[in-house]
Amino acid sequence: MQWKTIISLIFSLIIVIFAVANTSTVSINYIFGFIEIPLIIVIVGSALAGGLVIGMLGLVNQAKQHWKINSLKKEIVRLET
Repeated sequence: MQWKTIISLIFSLIIVIFAVANTSTVSINYIFGFIEIPLIIVIVGSALAGGLVIGMLGLVNQAKQHWKINSLKKEIVRLET
């Protein structure tokens, strides 16, 4: 578990350094128009969105494992009786 924390911190530090080095303004076009914002916000926002997606996928995976474990425990109880 500690190596995951260390790798996460290193990756976060790399993103922060990259974001701080890129402070110019960029134009983002979307369906209803466009907006000009600093590139640092785009970089950090993208990293946070990616982290959120990965976190949600991890939660779904844990829930599936939990359901599988519960069904296997019920199967064990059924087979023991």
